[in-house]
Amino acid sequence: MKLRNLLGVLLAAVIAGGIMYFILSRGGGEDGYVTAWYVEGSTAADGFKAAVEDYNAGLSRTAMPVKLTGFKDENALADAFETDTPDILLCAHYRAFDMHARGKLTDISAALSGRVPDYPKGTASRSAAIGKSFFPIGADVQALLINEALCDAQGFETLEALCAAAREYTEEMGEPFFTADSFAALFFTTLLREGEEFTAQDAPGARSENYIKLYNLLAEAAYDGALTAADEPGAASQVYDGALPCAVVSVSQLSSKKSGFGVYPVPPLSAESGGGMLGEAVGLAVTAGGSRSKSDIAAFVTWLFSGGRDIKLALQCSLVPAQNGTISTRDARWSALMKLGAGEIIAMPVQESEFIENRAAFEAEFRRSMEFLAG
Repeated sequence: MKLRNLLGVLLAAVIAGGIMYFILSRGGGEDGYVTAWYVEGSTAADGFKAAVEDYNAGLSRTAMPVKLTGFKDENALADAFETDTPDILLCAHYRAFDMHARGKLTDISAALSGRVPDYPKGTASRSAAIGKSFFPIGADVQALLINEALCDAQGFETLEALCAAAREYTEEMGEPFFTADSFAALFFTTLLREGEEFTAQDAPGARSENYIKLYNLLAEAAYDGALTAADEPGAASQVYDGALPCAVVSVSQLSSKKSGFGVYPVPPLSAESGGGMLGEAVGLAVTAGGSRSKSDIAAFVTWLFSGGRDIKLALQCSLVPAQNGTISTRDARWSALMKLGAGEIIAMPVQESEFIENRAAFEAEFRRSMEFLAG
């Protein structure tokens, strides 16, 4: 009898241990959840929250739900990382690439069972983390926003053609024709298409022939009064309000409630220019902490990046979708966003790059110079 009791106790201990192992292998910072953090008001935050709600609503009993935690700003998020770590972080590529470089991301590609998002080579090659521990949803890039009541985008094959049309408009109307929300980004994208890296160092030794050509085109337009470099109000709002016929803007600033406006790729420097755009990618970074169950994290990532859900999320947030694929839509803005990213290389500079470190100073100096030329 004593032996039977002892065996019973041992068996109970084994069962309890197995249950505990199962819980620990699936649980993490918070048992029973895949934890996801984000900054409130950040790009894609609202759409991500809605996607998580949909995922949890249709969840099977065997899968973990996703628990969201929002932070008021980046500082609050950074403070939280001092004492805890989520399973998933919604963030820009700057943070994801930095975490990857410091060994703070977890590769879940094996747990995806061959269902890795179908990123184009131009996106996947930006970092070894992409498709493994960082999964971009979409990218904020520049585009040419046109007020179709004031001008026609036909004939804007190059920046030179755009500046020529701008000059004609200003001579006739006596008003400026265009601006940009970031001239630094415009220089980066334009020179990227010429196979050059723009470091935003406006020094004689950093000025290539293509840099000089672009600078002179814009300077001549400013001198003629066709280009305005005033940054208030925003470039997109000036086009929507009818103050300007067109502007080079970040696609995240495009409105879903406006009609009579066209969205086109930024014209290249010449007809022989290559492709490429500067972009800020937003996506899911899988951190090194939180839940120890890669399969539960992979289940959510697989769900989000299948059935066109990630593409729809990107378009809802006015981003160029990162993954290959299309969805049926009658929305002109959505159609334009999908065309913008088709086959393009989207450059994603890291936070420590010369461009990121120098762009604010370049932007301020360039705008001062253009305003001076405009008189």
